[in-house]
Amino acid sequence: MMKHILVLALIGFLCMAEEIRFDEFIDDLAEYTQEVDRNYQLRTEETRCGDFTELVGKDWQSRTFKIVNRIDKGKAIVTVIQDSAGPLYCVKQIRLDAQPKRSFQSYLMGHVRDVVASYVFESMNIRVNKVRIIPPNVPFVGKYYQDRIATLHTFALGSNEAHDFPFSLHLEQYLKSRKFVRDRGLTLQVIDDMSQHEDLPPIVAGDTFTSNPDRSRNNLFWDARTERWTGIDVELAFKLPMARNLSEIACYQIEKFLKTPGFSMSKKTYRGLEHYNAVLHGLIENNNPNDTCQLLKNVATYAHVIFVRRGNLIDSDHSFEEYCAKINAQYNSSKKLVRLIDRLLQSLHYLKRRTRYH
Repeated sequence: MMKHILVLALIGFLCMAEEIRFDEFIDDLAEYTQEVDRNYQLRTEETRCGDFTELVGKDWQSRTFKIVNRIDKGKAIVTVIQDSAGPLYCVKQIRLDAQPKRSFQSYLMGHVRDVVASYVFESMNIRVNKVRIIPPNVPFVGKYYQDRIATLHTFALGSNEAHDFPFSLHLEQYLKSRKFVRDRGLTLQVIDDMSQHEDLPPIVAGDTFTSNPDRSRNNLFWDARTERWTGIDVELAFKLPMARNLSEIACYQIEKFLKTPGFSMSKKTYRGLEHYNAVLHGLIENNNPNDTCQLLKNVATYAHVIFVRRGNLIDSDHSFEEYCAKINAQYNSSKKLVRLIDRLLQSLHYLKRRTRYH
């Protein structure tokens, strides 16, 4: 308040001294107010923690939610609920009686990773459903285990059945083997397929940046009514080993293209890769690794999930230090990848021009 008074007094003094018109004074005041609003927004973003009320609103207790459907499949229980205000949401929890391939700690961290990756995708308005944490101490309609953590997801419209898709699709940048697999990552098939619709290059770029390997057909929804794609389920983000993160694997593929004599691609594929690269550049600009690490800590704290100690041989890849190392490695690999794709696009553009005139 004191800062506002001082600024107003100073501007008023300048108005009298220089005989500035009143409307110019109002413009200056409006500009200052906008700057204050921007600073407040920045501080708000810095304190993000995955609070589920960001999706349903802080007045959610004044409304009613009803269960529409419950899907008990595999390791997760997903409950579709409807807000009395209209929107549909999904509540997801890990089954306690599942026989997991991973430790239960890993599944808990999956909830946290899902939310952090969701914020990253949102920074570029990528069409992947939003995810937030419902803490274990908050009772909520749709929770199968009321005293345990859950995630709240915005509802993805459409179908994830392959026979409902308008074209065949393979966007999985998957690296299952411990060895460096040469036919994985940002392959020409992935680039060709993502170039078939404008919604897909941003989704693939988000997967690369967060190192999310699980963009299977089950995690893509096609809404025939609006002709739009939506992705779901990014809980495996930030999990792959540093040396095998998807940005690093993509660098290998682009370097291979650059070294291939006479390498070319269609105009449609070229535009798809160009779109992908622009989104990837934006993700780099909007998601500093230090901020992402802090966000990871904020979300874990809000979710009541405790990081394991770095020295724990069973779950050492779930220590906070290990996650930060992976996030930094992915960020640096993504910066390298953008430069490589720029080189590739420039060389292809040059080749097209040379072919045209010679």
